[in-house]
Amino acid sequence: MADLGSIAAIITDINAKVTTNGANQNTGARVNQNLRNIVETLDPLKQDARAELDFVNFRGTPYEVNAATTTNLGTANSDLININGNTTITAFSSISAGATRKIIFNGRPLLVDSDALQLGGYDIQTASGDTAIFAELGSGNWIMLSYRKANVVKTCRLLVTQTGTNIPTATVLENDVSAFTFSYEDEAVYRIIFDTDALPQDKTFFTSAIRSSTVTDTGVTWIDNGDSNTLQLNTAGDDALLFTPLEILVYT
Repeated sequence: MADLGSIAAIITDINAKVTTNGANQNTGARVNQNLRNIVETLDPLKQDARAELDFVNFRGTPYEVNAATTTNLGTANSDLININGNTTITAFSSISAGATRKIIFNGRPLLVDSDALQLGGYDIQTASGDTAIFAELGSGNWIMLSYRKANVVKTCRLLVTQTGTNIPTATVLENDVSAFTFSYEDEAVYRIIFDTDALPQDKTFFTSAIRSSTVTDTGVTWIDNGDSNTLQLNTAGDDALLFTPLEILVYT
């Protein structure tokens, strides 16, 4: 795309070439005005783009403040702010309407939704490493533009089926944990094997379901996270799994 300088040069060139007779003059004038309209349209967009780049890059080094009921952002000389401590926050101090700040939480303060701190209608329990972007609406009223949790949860949701002495199979509803395979270990004992270290024992949550029938209990009766990449599924017997839900959550 041509920049504004190039467009201005085109306008100058057209001005030089427009003749003074009738139709050519009118056509040239129309083109000239259209290009001027383009310049007028693009100029504020260019300014907005520069402002957005400045905001994304966040001028200055992080400024350190302590969490308080009304956390003082007014003294911050940087767009990027580290908030330390765990004190509940109900408001930010006023800077000016339109001011924006990116905040990194180094503690676990609770953010309380209100007119002064507009979070979307609910309180937010922060965690260390979470980040948020806020903009001031004026008079010390701030609105949250975005919020990103430091901990990303990887999810695997399966519907597991097993028949006879066959290796289980699964309908994958969702999976961003890793690739996996099933194995048949013994009657009513199966394993699901993920990539190495995909299931850290201190960060993996899993659950399944038992479905009851008039004949027998069906579903997973026991799950064991024996190591960092394997889950063992135990049932009441073979042929007990039919689209049985299995959910695995890995917190990173």
